[in-house]
This record gives sequence, C-alpha cells and structure tokens, in this order.
Amino acid sequence: MSAARDFVMAVESRSCGRVVQMLKNGDDPDLDWCGVQPLHLAVEQGDVDMAAVLLNWKAKPDRGKRLAEALAAKEGHRLQSKAKAILKFMGDPKACTEHVEGVVDVKIQAANARDFRMGCLVGVAGLGMCALYWFVFRPIQTQGEL
Repeated sequence: MSAARDFVMAVESRSCGRVVQMLKNGDDPDLDWCGVQPLHLAVEQGDVDMAAVLLNWKAKPDRGKRLAEALAAKEGHRLQSKAKAILKFMGDPKACTEHVEGVVDVKIQAANARDFRMGCLVGVAGLGMCALYWFVFRPIQTQGEL
C-alpha cells in the first residue's frame, strides 16, 4: 500500500492517534490520494476531532471549507453542528489548538491505554495457550511416540 493511501485510510477510520503518528513521521496533511483529501474526508464524515488534528498540523482549510459551509447552511442536517464547529476551527487556529490539546490528546491517550490493555490480554492468552501445549498436549504426543 502507498503511504498516501494508508494516511487516507487512517483518516477514514477516524484513528486520530494513528494520523498524529503519521504526521509526526512526516506525512503531509494536504496529500491527495486518488482525488481524496484528508480534510475534505473529515468534514464529509463530520469528524470534528480529525478535522482539528489536520488543521492543527497546517492542513489548508480550503480543502474542506466549501463542503463545511454547505453542511453548516443546511437546516436540520445531521452534520450541521459538526460542520459549524469545523468552520470555527478553520477560522480560529487558537481554538483548534486548544481543542486538540484539551480533547483530542486525551482521547488518543485513552485509546492507547485501551490498546495496551488489549495487547496484554492477548499476550496472556497466548502464554496460556503455549503452556497448555507444552504441559498438556505435547506430553500426550510424546507418550504416543514411546
């Protein structure tokens, strides 16, 4: 897979932690993969946190501004309030940074802690399976070889 595709897929899957890591590793928040631009995709999904992350990493606001304006203008649209929040971040970099530092970073830390706990559970389960093999199944197999 290409790096651009991986980045767009991370945005699409709403994985702020993964996107931040990819940005730290040098990915461009304004890349274009097959006509899909990350900020436009975040606006399309109504993902306020992802839009804030991308804008905080200097994504060009014009990449999703027209769509955000259109969604914000549609009375009763399910993404209207989210589009308005994204437009606010597009016009106010300080508010965007405060949102990322105050909300998004906390969510990323919580997700990382959850992933770590899941990894530990999988590791413990794996050790249990190894012990089961070495102390139960393997002796049975070796007895049959005698």
